[in-house]
Amino acid sequence: MAQHYIKRIRPISKWSKLMLPLNKIKYFPPQFIIRDPVAEGVNLALKQGYEVAVAFFNFKNWQELSEQLGELSFRQFIKNLKKIFLAVIQHELEDNQIIIVHDHYCDGLTLILKVDHSRDCVTEIDQKLKKIVREAEKFLHIQIKPIIDTGYMFVEKKYFSSVQEWQKKGQIRI
Repeated sequence: MAQHYIKRIRPISKWSKLMLPLNKIKYFPPQFIIRDPVAEGVNLALKQGYEVAVAFFNFKNWQELSEQLGELSFRQFIKNLKKIFLAVIQHELEDNQIIIVHDHYCDGLTLILKVDHSRDCVTEIDQKLKKIVREAEKFLHIQIKPIIDTGYMFVEKKYFSSVQEWQKKGQIRI
């Protein structure tokens, strides 16, 4: 009986996230047609004069991990992995640097962050990403360790506004 009510309440709780401010949905945000928290956060950072970097953590041996763990264990592993990365990211970066932590693609995580070039340089970003991976790996307790590639790129303001225009016209979807 309780499961019946939970099944009815869960979709409502997801829709209630629509009204939350951006800083409350910046960790693994749901993607909305009405509201895109990724575009909103990036746009806000660019308007504030920051540069925006899109960092990724790509798990190269995702398929091997899936086969080794089985479907249910792999789902639990992914949940734990997200929690671990989120905790490490929150520990290593200042909250105001983080725009979005997202699992947009099935084989990794994306971190979108504000970059203040008066304070941050390219080598510091590299070091932070490597440290996030090292710290996260310390908490993973499975036989086969994930092979994690990292990288990042900057969002250029002129191209971002073009992408937003295409999105509005329905020509592309991020």
